[in-house]
Amino acid sequence: MTNLFKDDADADFIFARESDSVYTKQAILRVLLREAASSIAPTTPIFVVIIPMLPALTLSCEEPLSAPVGARSCAPAFLTDSMSRIAAQSGLPHRDLFALFKASEPRKLYFADDGHWNRTGQALAARVVAEDILQSRVSQRLSNLR
Repeated sequence: MTNLFKDDADADFIFARESDSVYTKQAILRVLLREAASSIAPTTPIFVVIIPMLPALTLSCEEPLSAPVGARSCAPAFLTDSMSRIAAQSGLPHRDLFALFKASEPRKLYFADDGHWNRTGQALAARVVAEDILQSRVSQRLSNLR
């Protein structure tokens, strides 16, 4: 396997879910979050925010029948779903923003030229994540540190 992280859009998660690159990336994430949960989270509150990429939010999965078989099984949320599952398995509180951003006119949440959130996207994410943190055990742990 070469160029594991050259795919900036993680298209392998959308079109090649059974690929070696997807399994490798999931394994790396599993190790990172397990380490965070076991070595950092006991002393420092952690809240994982899972950020969808604009191409996944705006992708139309209506491929023509002539498309390769793997491309016909398009799953735009597979990357964020995988990350949510791994965060939950690691015992870390988290928020997957895919459904929220998908339902909120995604192109209005990102800058057109670079894929980062604009002010509207930042405000939406900040509001929802702040609410989640206040309702989570992270908030309880923060108050215990005072």
